[in-house]
Amino acid sequence: MKTYNCVLAVLIGGALSFSFPQVVGAEAVKIGVTGGVEFLPYWAGKDRGVFRKYGLDVDIVTIQAGTIAVQALLGGSIEFAGLGQAYLRGAVRGADMIMVATYMDHFPYSIMVKPTITKPEHLKGSRFAISRFGSAAEFAARIGLQHLGIKPDKDLTFIQVGNETARFSALQAGTVDATIFGAPLVGVARRLGFNTLYRMRDLPVFYPHEGLVVTKRYAASNRDTVSRFVKVLVESIHELRIDKEFAISEMAKYLKVDPAANRAVLEDSYQEIVMDDFIKNPRPTLEGVKFMLEVLRDTEKLKMSMDPKDYVDTAFMEQLNKNGFIESLYRGDLNK
Repeated sequence: MKTYNCVLAVLIGGALSFSFPQVVGAEAVKIGVTGGVEFLPYWAGKDRGVFRKYGLDVDIVTIQAGTIAVQALLGGSIEFAGLGQAYLRGAVRGADMIMVATYMDHFPYSIMVKPTITKPEHLKGSRFAISRFGSAAEFAARIGLQHLGIKPDKDLTFIQVGNETARFSALQAGTVDATIFGAPLVGVARRLGFNTLYRMRDLPVFYPHEGLVVTKRYAASNRDTVSRFVKVLVESIHELRIDKEFAISEMAKYLKVDPAANRAVLEDSYQEIVMDDFIKNPRPTLEGVKFMLEVLRDTEKLKMSMDPKDYVDTAFMEQLNKNGFIESLYRGDLNK
């Protein structure tokens, strides 16, 4: 219990902000991230020297929410952002943003439930924790529950609780019966006896959960910089996938936990995030963008272009595939 409480305490502490020494002679750029292990490729790129290898001095800025990261990107205080649906919600309303790489193309969550719930039908009449209405957590929960045959607005009650750690705490305290979150809390919950009712990464749909986003204006005038940044992303994912100990040490470093005492939780996170979620060839996911566009059209009744190509720039990843860069890293084995 002490080990898992240690991980939980760190996560409850909120988003962390890190400052790195400036690299002399390299091009200085900023990327905004919202915290969490899904941003490991950027940390790894910094610590492994991959950014420096491609002539970039990157300041990784932790921002409280995706909507704030969008504002920072549009305002020019950062050049890059690690974003998912928040970028698309802005782009369909006319905001100048495109995704140039998608390295997580599905929901990286699990529906976690109390020990007495073992089947989807047991969710009927239950209390289900989400962060807030209109959030990514609510959206993902609805998709997952519907896939399990549960009608969210009829069969259970959504309760607004807060972020992942708040939802975990509510599940642990028994104030809710079920919720949704990702690694590393999934591993913590399992070891405390809670059940994984459904791994949403198994859903047969694509979803642009995490990717590299820039403004169209910046991409047009700084194509070499964007190209080098995308290279760093691809190579950093490769470094994490082939060097498990490095990946675990990076997670421990930025979660500020003892790697030995929390080894089991970190092992879970490595498998679920690095190996199961990070994509070797992070091409923008047109299928995922189309899926989100259809959801936004149906739920928010927006007038917008339904062509996913209007919201991504595939040229950067196409070039890396064309010149064999990615294939050379994996020696031809690009199976996910």
